[in-house]
Amino acid sequence: MRVRGIDGYSIIHDLLIGEEGRVVDYIGFALGYRVRAMRFFHIWGNLDLSPRRRGYYDALHRAYELLIEHGMYPWGVRYCDQEPGMSVCLSAAERADYETHNRSVLASFPMIEELMNEAWQNGNFAGTLTPVSTFCTRSAAPDDRLPDDAGPLLHFTTHHTPRGNEQTRKAKEMIDVAKLGFDHWSPSGMCAAAGEPPHINKDEWTDPQRCADYYALCDLFGNGGVIHGGFGPDGSNAPLQSCIVPTDPNTLACLDAIAEVWREGNDVPLGTFAEGKYLRGTADNTGDLGIDHFDRYTEHGENPKGALRSFAMQVGPRQVIVPVDRGAQWARTLRNGYRLVEARGYRENVVIVER
Repeated sequence: MRVRGIDGYSIIHDLLIGEEGRVVDYIGFALGYRVRAMRFFHIWGNLDLSPRRRGYYDALHRAYELLIEHGMYPWGVRYCDQEPGMSVCLSAAERADYETHNRSVLASFPMIEELMNEAWQNGNFAGTLTPVSTFCTRSAAPDDRLPDDAGPLLHFTTHHTPRGNEQTRKAKEMIDVAKLGFDHWSPSGMCAAAGEPPHINKDEWTDPQRCADYYALCDLFGNGGVIHGGFGPDGSNAPLQSCIVPTDPNTLACLDAIAEVWREGNDVPLGTFAEGKYLRGTADNTGDLGIDHFDRYTEHGENPKGALRSFAMQVGPRQVIVPVDRGAQWARTLRNGYRLVEARGYRENVVIVER
């Protein structure tokens, strides 16, 4: 399945405190942006959310039920904040009871499952856990460790791609894990999803185009991604983690841009990642890419005719190309005997060529 996700970390807590109406409003809002999955935490220190809360298992069940009723896949994260001393860290006995209840409550639901959020800093026992679902990942891995750091891989890998400088291009790490490999890592052969990208409308991602480029890249080099927001108390800072509908105009512009690269028939064609062979543009504009590529940022300064990267997948005679973070004077120029089939996405950031 291709993931079109959004944060909703607080959904179980919100149902516990009687805020189902607000949750339903948030789900409806997300559906309007072509979202079809919601990633949320079963346990979360920020809201003192754990099985110790009265009514917890009813709210857990209702969260899954509500999302499915509205046509969304639940992406539940079973554990978070499990280091000793954390307020919601479960004892061994509490964890055993939780595991039993978790399985009985959730076994009947179709879902995406993540066993632990960032295992290396939240308890690091994901490798001991057993999936409930048939589409499960253990945990994201930190940048300085191998992808199976949390335990043997399961059905897909999830990636919390690096933030900061040039973060838009870093969805590329998903194909490194799945198809290309790197030092001490043979390709997994599994689909990859961006479970926790950088926050929208923050840092580099105040630009809707960069947001759209990243999520197009997630489809080109993986199985989609989740829109990641903040934990703000109101609509001013993309407070998606809190199931609050944002009102900030630039947040909404970023969401509009992402929705455009997710629109059926305007997105990266299905099957591109599974069937394709990796390509990218080179600084000297040589190689097999079907359009010209010039580096936007060089030792001599910015080239407004360039792009940060031009990534592609070759599928038979076609190339599906995503030029990432294009300069103001970038132009689509065909080369190597290719002809344009279609330019789609947000402001034509998905280019399909053929020869």
